[in-house]
Amino acid sequence: STLRRGRLSSPDGPPTPEFELPDAHRPSVLAERTETKQAASASEAAVLTTEADSKETTAQKLRSLLENQQNEYDPENALVLCKQYGYEDGVIFLYEKLARFHEILQHHMDQGNHKQILETCERYAQENPGLWMEALTYFAHLPGADYNEFIDVVLQNIEKHRLTPPLIVVQTLARNPAIPLGVVKAFTVRALKQEKALIDADEREITAFQKEIKQMKEQIHELKTTAKSFQGQKCHQCTSALDL
Repeated sequence: STLRRGRLSSPDGPPTPEFELPDAHRPSVLAERTETKQAASASEAAVLTTEADSKETTAQKLRSLLENQQNEYDPENALVLCKQYGYEDGVIFLYEKLARFHEILQHHMDQGNHKQILETCERYAQENPGLWMEALTYFAHLPGADYNEFIDVVLQNIEKHRLTPPLIVVQTLARNPAIPLGVVKAFTVRALKQEKALIDADEREITAFQKEIKQMKEQIHELKTTAKSFQGQKCHQCTSALDL
């Protein structure tokens, strides 16, 4: 950067030697840079929104901004504008871009989009399996008994991925007396069958280990107490003759 030369002097003494001050450190330059940065962060809002624009017009501008991959913008600023002007697709797009999957789910919960709640869980559960538990809590607190179909889908995925103990699920569903016993019963029966299958598999594995250990003990005892003759005269690995 360029340097500015000047002199400092005191009222009662001679001038001090010349000093040099980089342009980047001059107050006027710093203020100018700060204003430029603030203007850049606000430029998106200025371009997208005017007093004459309706919400629909601004939403269209936002759509054009987001769909053009060559555009550079601050996702956080764009997210605020999408929320302000009700551009729901833009909100979901930016949440996904920012990997805020929980907020995608919460957005659909706030809107009461039950099908979209299940789609969100299915789409992002690999990155965040806990979304299924959040969906279960949401449906379990809804009044009425018209959501059994959604609850059953959630329960199937919780069971499939073994996200939480069955007791926690039953306790969550028990908070809503409107949920039929059949929904809880079906899940409990499936969970118990799955637990029994795991227990049976563990018992078979334990039995196999016990049998193997018994055979090893018998072989060790035989080697310690019984002489064993070797008839082979060559090594099975390298076929070389064996020397005693």
